[in-house]
Amino acid sequence: MKKHSLKVSLYYVFTGSVFMPFIIISLIISYFFHNQLLDNYKINNQIILQTLSNYLDSSIQDSERFFFLYLFDTNVSRFYRSVNKNEINDSQESLYKYVRDSARYRISLNNYLTMFNSYYKGIGFIPENANKNSCFYLQRYESNIIWYQNEDMDTEKWYQEMINLPLGKALFLPESIMKGCGEYQDAEDVFCMLRVTNHLETASRQGYTFLELSDTIFSNLAKEVSLPAGAGLAIYFPDGTPAYATDDKFMFDKNALGELTDVEGKRVKINGGSYYAYSMKEEQYGFLICYLLPQSIVWKQANETYLSILLIWFCSIIISFVIFAGLSKRISISTGRIMEYIKKYRLGDEKKERNLLPEMSIAEFDNISAALTEMTDKITNLVEHEYIWKINQQMAEYKAMQAEINPHFFNNVMNSLLALNRIGEKENLEKGILNLSRMFRYTCEHGYESTIEKECHFIESYLILEKVRFEERLHYQISIEEGLREFPIPKLLLQPVVENAIRHGMPRDGGCIKLLLQVCGVSDRSGKKYIWIMIANNGTPYREKELYLEGRVGIRSVKERLMITYPDSLFWYDRKGEFQTVCNMLIPVT
Repeated sequence: MKKHSLKVSLYYVFTGSVFMPFIIISLIISYFFHNQLLDNYKINNQIILQTLSNYLDSSIQDSERFFFLYLFDTNVSRFYRSVNKNEINDSQESLYKYVRDSARYRISLNNYLTMFNSYYKGIGFIPENANKNSCFYLQRYESNIIWYQNEDMDTEKWYQEMINLPLGKALFLPESIMKGCGEYQDAEDVFCMLRVTNHLETASRQGYTFLELSDTIFSNLAKEVSLPAGAGLAIYFPDGTPAYATDDKFMFDKNALGELTDVEGKRVKINGGSYYAYSMKEEQYGFLICYLLPQSIVWKQANETYLSILLIWFCSIIISFVIFAGLSKRISISTGRIMEYIKKYRLGDEKKERNLLPEMSIAEFDNISAALTEMTDKITNLVEHEYIWKINQQMAEYKAMQAEINPHFFNNVMNSLLALNRIGEKENLEKGILNLSRMFRYTCEHGYESTIEKECHFIESYLILEKVRFEERLHYQISIEEGLREFPIPKLLLQPVVENAIRHGMPRDGGCIKLLLQVCGVSDRSGKKYIWIMIANNGTPYREKELYLEGRVGIRSVKERLMITYPDSLFWYDRKGEFQTVCNMLIPVT
């Protein structure tokens, strides 16, 4: 009877210890799992929306070059100035001038329109002063400029928004301005992007340039991501007007969704179906991208995942219990001995006072114990010998390079001040001495480390000195992203690069140079964060084979100091856009 009672008791203990937690946890999971799944969708959809936002921003941003054609093309700027200043009438002189200017303007525009993206369908101009209520428009692949006179143009809502449009801002219209013109060929759906055009010399408003873009920008955008069955995208212009939807049922006014915040996951009703609406506003222009996920997909995936997890979890409990019952005693003895050894090592016991690990009953643990003993001995040897030697070596190299940079730099500064004194520039000389004082105070501070903010202040003082010397030939800009100002870097790490940019990049023909120092944070595909320091100039292009010659002490020292302080950092030169010489430093953030 006693044996039977003991077996029954053990049965109930086992059943209670295994199945009761299973039942309780299953109820908890069933309550919270759907919310957790929605949170996961929120993160995934944020990535999707950010990807779409970046593509849309890039596509439209590429179009902005057309709004600045008048800055680089005299034919375009001459036409804008002509039609804004002179009324076009029936006189022979007026018509001749218009035909002459428009012919050159048409040739230039055709070259640009045929050369660039197929999204661009046409470009037009609306004068501010003369030729009121007129549009001068050239459609892609057409040979004639359409002069569209609309007497009711100034009564349109978009016209009032246009004349109040600030410089640098864009206005988007859901359809073409040329819609009512008989000569206009409406081949496909387009929308308009409109911006202010200023006179180059007087900086006064001379009109408005508009660019027609194909709606395929939006349809191609939807191809960049894979949508689940039943899901859809809806894109809205900055004023809330629908721009595009993957399905007609999603083409509705933004107000029907109510107030949306970025990646909210709000539940909405569309044609009798329930959807989760995730939205993100494109930062550059204000487009709203809405991702609509059917609720049925969420529930289906939630139920499948929930049942799979419960099944796997239950099987894992049974298997784990069986394995644990057979090996727990042997494992606990072996792990206990290993943990005791690790504990003594962490407490700093000498090697002679630590007991060697005995042989284990399990072969795998015996191998681990032998490897652990060998590893601790090697770590102790490394700390006592190699690590300390390496640190001392790096500090010696650092001090040597520091001593190499300072005399070279101050010799150049003193030569600049001497030149100012000789030509009698007393005011600029005083200004230079004050900045030199700040610079000298910085270089004399104790220690070899500085911060990005302090180094940039030092460089700004140096550039002020160079500005006194070169006057309007030197232009510079220093930009530091918030949160990175206190990041530590070696003192005088960036100054030799800036000095080298001015010394070797300043045009010898008396031209100007623009220098940009920019510090920002970036991440790679794995999410690892870096600080990117870029020093760029648009002067004389660099020559790769001359960068690290024997005479270029500054650049070689900068690279060596960077590698000593941050061994995983990168240093390279390249070209980017208008800048002919770009020095890049990529420092990992630990």
